[in-house]
Order: sequence, then C-alpha cells, then structure tokens
Amino acid sequence: MSITNSEISGLFKRNFTKQFNNLVCKHVKTGFAMFHRLKIENRTFFDGFDKGNALQSHLLKFAIEKEVANSAFTPASSHKSLVGKLNEYGYNGLFLRTDDFVVTLSKTHKPMTLPPISQYRKQLSETNGELATQLRLDFDGYVIDEEFKYAIITYGRDANFELSHLNILTPEPNYSGTIKDLSVNILRDDNLVVMPDAITDEQLSTLKDELQTKLKHG
Repeated sequence: MSITNSEISGLFKRNFTKQFNNLVCKHVKTGFAMFHRLKIENRTFFDGFDKGNALQSHLLKFAIEKEVANSAFTPASSHKSLVGKLNEYGYNGLFLRTDDFVVTLSKTHKPMTLPPISQYRKQLSETNGELATQLRLDFDGYVIDEEFKYAIITYGRDANFELSHLNILTPEPNYSGTIKDLSVNILRDDNLVVMPDAITDEQLSTLKDELQTKLKHG
C-alpha cells in the first residue's frame, strides 16, 4: 500500500484536523509566552551572560514541550501525551499519540524542513513505507504495539525568540525527505486565529521549579 494513496492521505486529514492544529498552535504559543514572562521576571539572571542564548534556547524548548504535553489534558483533546526514551544515552522526549499516528516535536531552523536525522526518527519513519512496519514503543504504563504512521511537529523562532513557523511534517521512509501531500504549514491557515493562554503566577512558579529540578539532575 503506497503512502501517497487516498487512504493514507485520509488518515492524515482525519488525525490532523483544524481542531488538533489549533490546539497545538495555542499551546506552542503559550509556551513562548511563558518563556518571555519568565525571562522578563529574571532579566538580571540572563543579562551579561555569554552563554545566555543557549540557556534561553533550553528554557524555551522546555516551556514548549511542557505546554504541548499539557495539550493532551484539555477537554478538546483527542490525543495522548507520552514521554519515551529517544536514545541509548537515556534522553527522554515527548510523543503525542493520535488514533493513527505517533508524533514527535522538534525545533528546526527553516519552515517545512525536517530536523536532523537520528536513529529513532529514521526508525519511526519506516512506518510510513509501502509495506506495513510494526514497531513496539514502550512508555511508562502505556505500550504501542499496533501499526501506526509517523509525523513530526516542527517549530522555529526568530532572533527575538518569537514563533517563526509551525508545521506538521510526514517523513518519507528512510527519512529521505518529506511527503509533500502529507504535511501542513499551520501558521499559513487563513482561518487560524489562536491566542495563547494567559500565564498565571502558579504556572510560572511550577515551570521554574520543574526547570530547576531538570537542570539539577541533568
């Protein structure tokens, strides 16, 4: 069965609806908003530090992943949020599970381009081939051992750490490129009007505590 046929295209459209895209967009924007508020309230910590840009990038990534994970726990959500092992070094990453897709999240420098190849991305992309490829993914208390397809939510930032692009891409098998007909540029949707959530002091305090714990334990 070809990945470009109408049946697979139908799966993509059914899983990545306007509702799903709006929800992801809202939570990504909320992650950016949390980052900017945290940065403003801790301005003296970042000022004059020659590695501040790398630290800010790490903080932004953490805030976005946390918010996208939270998107699975809203009333409008039809997907699950999972944390799984990405490599042999013990690095964990965020996975979303829709009805038919496993989705990861990654920052990219340019819109509509895949993040750099890695072992886990290449392996997951094999599920998008013509022949059915079944992988078993083990999470804490949740196992995916049925057939699925693979997509990636990619986002980028500009020099001012503002959201520059937000895409959903479907890699070709062997991670050799993207399947054009099975990708979407969310921010180019003319009907997309999504505002980030208002950031509460409690949210900000929780983010600070979780970030400190993460930095302390590597």
